[in-house]
Order: sequence, then structure tokens, then C-alpha cells
Amino acid sequence: MTIDNTLPDQGASDRRHFEYAVDQPITLDVQCTSTDIYVRTHDEPIARLDIVARSPKDAERVSKILVNYDTHRHVLEVREPQRTSSGQTKSKFLGRLLNIDAFTGELDYILTVPTGSNLDISTVSGDLVADGTYTRIGLKGASSDAVIDTVNDLAMHVASGDLQVREIRERVTVRSASGDVDVADAQGAAVFETVSGDVRVTITNTCDVRVRSVSGDVRAYLEPGFALTVDARSTSGEVRSDISLDSDGATDDGSPTVVLNAKSMSGDIRIKRASDKRRRASENIAEVLSSRFESAAV
Repeated sequence: MTIDNTLPDQGASDRRHFEYAVDQPITLDVQCTSTDIYVRTHDEPIARLDIVARSPKDAERVSKILVNYDTHRHVLEVREPQRTSSGQTKSKFLGRLLNIDAFTGELDYILTVPTGSNLDISTVSGDLVADGTYTRIGLKGASSDAVIDTVNDLAMHVASGDLQVREIRERVTVRSASGDVDVADAQGAAVFETVSGDVRVTITNTCDVRVRSVSGDVRAYLEPGFALTVDARSTSGEVRSDISLDSDGATDDGSPTVVLNAKSMSGDIRIKRASDKRRRASENIAEVLSSRFESAAV
């Protein structure tokens, strides 16, 4: 089953709706410019997509979005054509980056996909709001904030943008020039590299955590029941641990061990046991997710 309720002869519309019958989690593959993407998971065998213009003047852009569901690969592709100097269009993402001034207006993509789906998002400017549980999320962008509920594997590479994640179950890699990172529950291997952003992460399982920052502060919170091995250094900032460490930077109580490697040029590094206040970060992110969805152009 495929539904597109916008017909070519109807002229410009400020909304298009698509539905696809699916029999398993899918991969959402989006390449876009100034678009916010809202995704929720559910346990139904249907994938839904609404493309919505934030104002009537952007209706023409809605009509030009290319949407295709590949039933063999279980991939839902969403593309924005790029207008060239000759007036023709092309859907190559690189072309859009080279001709970014050809785009005007802002859209929302509002989706519902099966639980356990994957998200592959490439964007110039726009946020990702992902509620529910995902197997893998990849986000590349020039300026993109992301608020994410639960994911097994997360990779985020942006020039500028904040990241908030409620739960990461396996691994995460974040590289950002400017933007804060807040992970309320990290259960697997983690790599955070920022230039000026702060990093806050709560570690809730045995794993290796690596943080690199030029001028941002690092806050690492460790749940009780885990030992810690630390290599933390800051050239001009302060390094402090509220957890007692021996001369080798380790606790030695026989508990499962977390390895933390943190380096900063001028930022402070602070290592603490997770408090009730810090544990509320998960609830705070859930509230942000709810608020963002309420603000979507539904």
C-alpha cells in the first residue's frame, strides 16, 4: 500500500501525506536543507510521512520533494531537488551544498516508523527530533540540533549543533565544532570530540569513554557499582574528581570498570558520582521531546 494524497494537477499544496505498508523496521534516508525532522516509532506495520510547509509561501517547495520507498531494501528515501543555473533540477546533495542560496523557505518532515528503524539524515540546516527506540541513527549537518530518545548506535558529525540523548545502549560517536552534548544514559563505547562545546555524560555500564575538547568543559557522571580508571588532563583548565582514585588514577574495589580518557586545552574536567539531580536529565530530555513535537507544524 502506498498513499500520496497530493496530485500533480492540484497545483501547489502546503502539505503532502504518504503511507507505506511495511513488514519490518525500515531505514529512513533523508537529504534536505532548511528542514526540521520529527520522527516517532510505533509497533504498527506502517510508515507515514507528512511534508508540511511552515508558511503558504513555501508550498511550491513541498510539491518538489522526491519521495520513494524501496520495498527490496526497506528504505524510505526523501530528497530535495536542486535548481541549477539552467533552471533544471537535480537531487544530488553536493549540488545543494554548492548552491545553497537557491533554497528558500522552511519545511517540517513529520514521520512515524516501526520501532527499531534506522535514520540516515544529511542536512544543511535543521533539527532532528527522534522519539522512541531506534537501532541506528546517523546525522550529518552544517547546523543541526538533535534531541533523541533511545538508540543502540549513534553517529553525529556536525559543524554546529547541540545534542541531547536520553539513552544510548551500545555506542556513540559525536564530532562537533560548536555545540553542547548531554547524554543521560551511556551504556557502551563513547567518543566525543568538540572544539567549543561542553560535554555531559552519565555512564551506566562498563565501557570506554573518550572525550576531546579544546575549550569546552567535561562533566562525567558515574553510577554507583562501577570502578573507574581515569586519564584526564587539561592544559589550562582544572581537573577534579569527587571519586577517590589511587596514584594511577583508578579505583580498586573489584567492581566492573569504566575507562575514561578525557583531554581538554582550556576547559575544566569534573568527574562525579551520579546524583538524583543528574538522573533527572533523562526526564528533562523526555520533556523536551514532548515539547518539540507539540511545536511541529501538525
